[in-house]
Amino acid sequence: MVSLFHIIYSGTQAALEKRLNVARGIINSGDLKKRELGFEILKAGLKTSQFMFHPSAEFGSRHRDYGWSPTSESDSATWFMRWLSLARDVLHSDSETSSRVRSILGDAFRGLWGIVILQDQLVDLADQLTKTESWPDGWLATKRILRWDRERQSKASFMKLRKLELALRPKDLLSEIRARVLARGAFAEDLVGVDRSPDSASSVYEKARDHAEKLGQAAAGDSELLEAIVPELLKPNSSDKTYSFGRGVGKAVDDPVGLMMHIRAQIARSEINQISLIPIRGIIAGWNQVDPQAVGNFLDSALEDEIWSRWFVELQVQGSMDDRAFDRLLSAIVDGKSPVWQFQYLAGGRVTDPFSAEQIGKLVRAIADQEDGPFVAFDLLSMVIHCASEKDENYRNDLLQVCMEFLRATNWVLVNSDQGGMDYDVDVVLRFALSRTNSDNDVTIILNNIVDSRRNRNRYFGFDGPKLLGRFFEFFPMMALNAVYRPDDEGSYSLAYEMVVDPSSEGHDTAVAMVPLEILVEWCDISPNDRYTYAASTCKLFDVDDDNNKAISISQTVVELLRSAPNKQAVMSEVIPRLVPNSWSGSRASIIEERLPLLRSLNPADDQEIERVIDAAADARLRELIDAERRREMVEERADSESFE
Repeated sequence: MVSLFHIIYSGTQAALEKRLNVARGIINSGDLKKRELGFEILKAGLKTSQFMFHPSAEFGSRHRDYGWSPTSESDSATWFMRWLSLARDVLHSDSETSSRVRSILGDAFRGLWGIVILQDQLVDLADQLTKTESWPDGWLATKRILRWDRERQSKASFMKLRKLELALRPKDLLSEIRARVLARGAFAEDLVGVDRSPDSASSVYEKARDHAEKLGQAAAGDSELLEAIVPELLKPNSSDKTYSFGRGVGKAVDDPVGLMMHIRAQIARSEINQISLIPIRGIIAGWNQVDPQAVGNFLDSALEDEIWSRWFVELQVQGSMDDRAFDRLLSAIVDGKSPVWQFQYLAGGRVTDPFSAEQIGKLVRAIADQEDGPFVAFDLLSMVIHCASEKDENYRNDLLQVCMEFLRATNWVLVNSDQGGMDYDVDVVLRFALSRTNSDNDVTIILNNIVDSRRNRNRYFGFDGPKLLGRFFEFFPMMALNAVYRPDDEGSYSLAYEMVVDPSSEGHDTAVAMVPLEILVEWCDISPNDRYTYAASTCKLFDVDDDNNKAISISQTVVELLRSAPNKQAVMSEVIPRLVPNSWSGSRASIIEERLPLLRSLNPADDQEIERVIDAAADARLRELIDAERRREMVEERADSESFE
């Protein structure tokens, strides 16, 4: 909807005044959702670049166009002047509207300054906005223009902008905090001069964080100022500069307990989804550097507090991670004092390094027992494994036992890869455990639990079977083949196929591809009449030559299976459909036709029986598929070419 208020490509011929009246009514609405839409409309009206449009605005029997667009510089200036006037009109409606409009104007300032005829009006607007308080968003905008757009400025514009930057520059500590710490996008531009800094980006950001910490230390000596900015500090979308600011406060504040009580009261008055504790984490981190005992006492009480307990884990990781911290964390999860999602904070920044493998095991098992706990538990264990490379062998052996016990106890029915990154975390844990264990019994239990869960009708369907089982086929191939290859209730092996094959991938990537050829053939020879066909449907189909434009060839595994199988026709019947791509670009028929020569590579020894199978069935079947695809493509092309009018 907001695109209807763009200066170009709006798709409407509605008059400017009509659009402004609609915007004004929505911004002044008592409905919070409507007001939020109104702010988005105001942003759209002030937008000067990066517009999206459709290739054609004409369709059907009626003529349509891209909507009104300016035909002169005067038209453009009039458009933006009227939207700036609307911003002025609604600016003083209430404090929240004022804050949002100031931010929107700051975001739009750089683009608007490029319209020379507007520059005097923008200077007047800045003067109006700073009569009662500073305008950090505007100051940052002038800094960005001076830094990035200097070459495009005329001498007059440049001097005007330099003068404006000086006028908007923060004049006191509160203004500087708002500009350098709290303003959206306040990163490097507020610390460098007009000329671009020769320092690296990381160096510039580090300087910005250091300066934010110094501002926090300065603010710590003014209790009234601190209390005044707490609501602003707690706003969502905080950056790491607010963390650095908080750390400075924590290091220098005289009464940290009193400050935390004031912050608690503000949180209690706020909507949960409208606050961020990033600066509060910083306060605790800084405070912990000065007085870890006092921070420990605060965390003891925070665990039992109805407000702080909701965010307890992210607060705890900023304090000392000692045995007291472990006891608090275990209590927080076992007694349900903190929500399970909070324990994801344990997976970042090596915070659990001080804990023993035994303590890690107790935590992950307790977390996994909660609703949605497996996702968090695997996330934590994956990070611990990642950091274990820097631990000694005794720790890694202890961690192996933790992993095996955890994997045995996991309810695999609840393991759901739709939760971001869980498939990666599960793979990390399985790779670590299966590559190191010598316990066939433990592996058998874990593998059978996973296979049984894949056959459970109540399981999550988001998990990628080949990824989940791939490590078993890599490290325990014979065991994995025997566990997976079981008939369904109706006697077919469709689930045995689905568990190991990704049907959406080119060549159908499979877990069975991890099995060494000699072991796969040995397994097939146990019951050759049925196992060779299963192996042909699930093994690695193609070898890919990365040095030759990713050219494909039939894998040696397929060649050997066809050579060894007693029923070569059955094996060939499984291979042929796999040569047909499930996803493609261009002509599918042409791709299949290009793969026809691959059939001859199935018989490098010129075996007469195999040759007869290829000539009698495989070649003919592929040519039938090519002809059918050609006809389908012609029908689609003809339909696309004809008008629907």
